[in-house]
Amino acid sequence: MLGRVIAGTFACALLGLLPACHIRGGEPSARDLRSALNADIERQNGAGGLVLDTGNAGSFTRLKFRIVLHDVSKRSCAEAGSDHMWRCEVTLSITTPPLDEVAKDVDQSVTMFDGPDGWKVVE
Repeated sequence: MLGRVIAGTFACALLGLLPACHIRGGEPSARDLRSALNADIERQNGAGGLVLDTGNAGSFTRLKFRIVLHDVSKRSCAEAGSDHMWRCEVTLSITTPPLDEVAKDVDQSVTMFDGPDGWKVVE
């Protein structure tokens, strides 16, 4: 396995594609987590964001808001069943305008998958 990783890295370096090469193995970095979480949040925001239906308590008001990710701090990761699945504990710094304009830290547990297109959040 190590030989394949070294050979793949060497091939990518020779071709000048090191930033574009995705070499499997190991847990996601903080950068991988931020990129995957940001893509997942943008997907949710693109689908209409989060909707809070207040029902009788708010005269049946539906509040729509989106999530803005400001920072991701990786606390730990552990394998989750296979070498391509990882369960990570992270702290997200987020705002949810117009509901909340001040960034707050939220501890979150996320499952990540190391797929052919890079790291993805598994829901």
